[in-house]
Amino acid sequence: MIKTRTRLTSAILAVFFMVISSSAILAVASPQDTYAATNYTCTKAAKLLTFPQWYRGLNVAQDNCELASPEQVGGLSIYIWRIALNIIEIMLQAVAYIVVGMILTAGFKLMTSEGQPDRAVSARNTITMAAIGFAISVAGVAGINVISAIFINNP
Repeated sequence: MIKTRTRLTSAILAVFFMVISSSAILAVASPQDTYAATNYTCTKAAKLLTFPQWYRGLNVAQDNCELASPEQVGGLSIYIWRIALNIIEIMLQAVAYIVVGMILTAGFKLMTSEGQPDRAVSARNTITMAAIGFAISVAGVAGINVISAIFINNP
């Protein structure tokens, strides 16, 4: 009975996380034409959580929402670096959200340790490591934005 309940809970959580992650990927990877059709401007396109669009900074004409050619942006290397930095920022932000989930899970384990010192110590260690991971992720996003502002936006 308990084993079946555990499997059912795991299956429900797996489906939940698949739905959440697939909707995040679809929202970030949507092409600009869908936003133009819904009367959004290219710069004020809808975001999912705080994830930037992979094409951020690659549209020259704000009216028609079309991607610029590499020559319009400043060359192929600038074009590729903008895409790469946007993807790295998306991944770092995803890590930050995962870390917040780990902190919440470890906090729940700490609250329900009920006199089991090894479980409480494990939860505290998880919280500490997750907090360090969160700080690294936030610093990484800030670093990506600084690099983008200095080297990519001002060639």
